Amino acid sequence: MWQRLRAARLDGHRFRRQHPIGRYFADFACDRLRLILEIDGGVHDRDDVILRDHLRQLELESLGWTVLRFSNEDVLTRPERILTAIREHARELGV
Repeated sequence: MWQRLRAARLDGHRFRRQHPIGRYFADFACDRLRLILEIDGGVHDRDDVILRDHLRQLELESLGWTVLRFSNEDVLTRPERILTAIREHARELGV
């Protein structure tokens, strides 16, 4: 995913990896879009991790960010789905 996002390759939007936001680190974040991409492995299917992810997302959203979650499988088999979701978010913002 980083190869597709780095160096503003996606429509000029600059993403950063492991970007600090509040007390968390986002997998990928774009300041201009106030967008966080989280890529979740299998451990994120556990009940305790689901709850922790939900609370984390609520806190990040309270800071004005939108969080989009995708699985590792999405990255490997459907990366265009992720890029489309980013573009739709940018379009909703008028950016």
